[in-house]
Formats: sequence, C-alpha cells, structure tokens
Amino acid sequence: MKLIAAIVCVAVAASMAAAQEMCRCSKMADTTCDSVIPTGPDTCVTTPVPCDKCYCDMDPDAELMCEMVTREAFLPTGDGDMCAFREINVVICPPADMPTATPMPPMPTPTEEPPTELLWRVGTGSCNDVCGRDGLTCNEAQTQVLNALGASDIAAFGVGMAIATGETCAATAFCNPGGACPFSGPVLIPSVGGFQCGYDLINPPTCEATIVFPPTASRTCCCGPAEFCPTTMP
Repeated sequence: MKLIAAIVCVAVAASMAAAQEMCRCSKMADTTCDSVIPTGPDTCVTTPVPCDKCYCDMDPDAELMCEMVTREAFLPTGDGDMCAFREINVVICPPADMPTATPMPPMPTPTEEPPTELLWRVGTGSCNDVCGRDGLTCNEAQTQVLNALGASDIAAFGVGMAIATGETCAATAFCNPGGACPFSGPVLIPSVGGFQCGYDLINPPTCEATIVFPPTASRTCCCGPAEFCPTTMP
C-alpha cells in the first residue's frame, strides 16, 4: 500500500500569528517547501518541492494581506522518520497566489450556485454511519461517481468536492493501485493551508468502507437519490 499525499506548503508565522488574523505580508517566489508524504500512521518522509512562501512583514508598504491561522498538520517530530499531528501557526498567501500541490481550476462564480437541497454528507465512520445519523440511506453508486472523477478529470473532481463538502480542494491525495487504500475515497483531509481531497484509484468506495488512515479524514457520501447529489454546477 502506498499513499501519496500532496500537501500545500506555507510559511510558519512569527509568534504574533496566534494573536492576529491578518497581517501585511510579502511573498518569496520560486523557493522550495517541504512536502510531507505519509508512509504510515506515525511515519512520513519529506521532499523539497517548488513553491511560493508568504511571511508577515512589518514594512507598512507591503502590498499583500495574508491570513494567519492555527492548523493541525502531520509533521516530522525530529526522531528519525517519526511524524505526528500537532498545531502550528501558518501564514497563508492571498488566494490568487496560494501554491497548490495539484493545480485546481478557478471555482465557479458566486452566481453559479448548486441546488439548495443537497443530500451530500461529510463525517466519520462508514457512509452508512454518515447517512444514518440524518436518517438517510447511502447511495453507493453516486458516491462512486464522485470518486471516479478523481482519476478521470481532476478539475471536475475539485468542483464536485466543493459542491459536496462546501470546501475548496487546495490539493489532492490518492491511493495508488497495488495495495489496500486506507481511506476509501472520496474523503476530505485537513492539512496545512486548507483541505486535501482524496480519491481511491484501487477499488470503488462502498457504503460499508471506513477510514483507517489518516485519522483526521472524513468520508464524503451521497445520502439519497443521485439528482440530490450533483457533481456539476447547474
């Protein structure tokens, strides 16, 4: 089993980041970031990847405004290849400049809204569990339709996940053929700088499948007729 996780790289903020929400900032273009690749529940490796970084700048002439947030991230502990989840303060570049591990298309304009009555649900456990909490029934076939977009059209997968979860995919994670997929996509995975959207290249997700790893991931499930679980804008 091999899990590839593409993680957005952002700059670690100064200590003031925990006390403020926005700061004037500058951007370091064409530099490198460490991409953290999980290799197990408590191990990982890092590899440098090209990226842009933003950092808070006391210069009043700094033209950009950056968001400063506290996020939980899966990071090296300093003990060999051991990794663990911990909270860090990060500075996020303005959306137009935010680097992504997998480029995603621009999201639809605010005037293009999905149907108001959606039966997509996000939660822990199996899709039977996720849907059952609202008295609904898992639609396995339509859940598989969303998952399959990850392998066939990554841009359409990003749009479908935004409709289903209300979150923008800053990056994607996927399982390669050749082993058991630990998360049985589609899933939403919190990470530094936003959310990773995961899909399963090995087996179509089932209503009974649960997430083994990572522990912070949530299943994305269709819980009703397909027409109430759209994957495209009307």
